Amino acid sequence: VWGGMLAPVPFFILSWVVEGPAVIEHSLSNVSWVGVVSVAYLAFVASLVGYVLWGRLLSRHPVAKIAPLSLLIPIVGLLCADLVLDEHLRPVQWVGGAIVLAGLAVNMFGPRLFRWRAAGARRNA
Repeated sequence: VWGGMLAPVPFFILSWVVEGPAVIEHSLSNVSWVGVVSVAYLAFVASLVGYVLWGRLLSRHPVAKIAPLSLLIPIVGLLCADLVLDEHLRPVQWVGGAIVLAGLAVNMFGPRLFRWRAAGARRNA
């Protein structure tokens, strides 16, 4: 959370250098209420709810079980863009999402599967 408070400073400096103060002034003077509400939602509601839920999960479960779930963030973002914004995903994005989900499944369920197979092999031996 604290990292989010530091990032705007270098980004503002970079924008000042690359785009110039006139573009920044124009952007700030022509911001719409939709833009303000969108930024407020992302900055406060989405971030606050996300970090609170993440913190609660980490307080109740081992980090090794919860941390891999962060791999779902880009997949949820892509699916929301497809469903809510009607952005059509390209086949490569579907394949990438499937690879991430397969990796997550191996990470989450692989040890349990290997223990189950090893126990079955011992019973059959």
